[in-house]
Amino acid sequence: MMQEIDIHALAMALAKGMTARLMLKWDGEGLSPRDFFSMEASDVAAALGITSRHSLASVRREELPERAERELTFIDRHNVRAYICTDRDYPYRLLQNYSAPPVLFTYGNGPLQSDHVVSVVGTRRPTAYGLKWCESIVEECCRQCSDIQVVSGLAYGVDACAHNAALAAGRETVAVVAHGLDMVYPAAHRQLAYDIASRGGLIVTQYPSKTQPFRNNFLARNQIIASLADATIVVESGIRGGALSTANAAFDLDREVFAIPGRIGDEMSEGCNNLIRKNKASVITGADTVVKAMGWHSADSDTATPQQAQLFPELSGEQMPVYNILKASDEPMSPDAIHIASGMNIAAVMSVLGDMELDGITVRLPGNRYSLA
Repeated sequence: MMQEIDIHALAMALAKGMTARLMLKWDGEGLSPRDFFSMEASDVAAALGITSRHSLASVRREELPERAERELTFIDRHNVRAYICTDRDYPYRLLQNYSAPPVLFTYGNGPLQSDHVVSVVGTRRPTAYGLKWCESIVEECCRQCSDIQVVSGLAYGVDACAHNAALAAGRETVAVVAHGLDMVYPAAHRQLAYDIASRGGLIVTQYPSKTQPFRNNFLARNQIIASLADATIVVESGIRGGALSTANAAFDLDREVFAIPGRIGDEMSEGCNNLIRKNKASVITGADTVVKAMGWHSADSDTATPQQAQLFPELSGEQMPVYNILKASDEPMSPDAIHIASGMNIAAVMSVLGDMELDGITVRLPGNRYSLA
């Protein structure tokens, strides 16, 4: 079934400098994507809260609908799906990132988000030690959590190992790439990309077709890899390895970061050992480390002890429906589940949950789930 896409929303999302935060601000002001193209530039800037120095201020808005039409043709022709940040099914974990992109493009039939998501990253030049533990930890995580989703970046080395281990365990895996979906980079991983997409996974990018894999794109890609997951595992990395940018992004988002320790002096363990030394990552000794730390249900474990709810919380108008939903739930809930149950905008849900956590009404549990305190 062909996806229905608002051409003006897609065109707005393609504007250079546009972010999910700005697009949601526009939507929150009661303005439509069509308004973005009909209003005066000064009024657009005022509504978005940007100055004349912002890259959006110099965008040639009249050219964007034509670009969107070309992209829509590509989307329809190649069975690509677009997730615009104002859509209900845009990944809620990603919205917690201040620089989240306004649109994601995906290829494949798998879900973009799951209850339990872990990203696995590392060097393109792993050692036998790193490959062994990457494969072991991913396969064991998949065995212990039946609904786990493994996210990585389709690169050589650790990324490819993580994807293949997830596929071997019969689990879906998501590859986030730094280019448009009209190509595969590296080209040697074309078959791996096909296997991922055809076996319940996805190829994901924030970039429209014909975008080449420029260096800076990989840093933005790493932000998405970290943001889509509840936890990030760094397998091996040099002291300046690209995987460290993913780990730092996850740490800045207050997500769990795990690192496989290595011998002192080993080049490909310097990055992991440094993360551990700086208390940015926890030592991982196996899949149990992740499953227990995240509070994920293991096939070998008992069910978790239920939380005691607060008796007499003081609630605002927006907090009341969220409180009632959590009170009626038998288990902790994700922001996305609360968003669906309440009908509230996902950004509003995240804001309310943050306020309720500060007030001691809710607690945030590992895996980005919430329950009453």
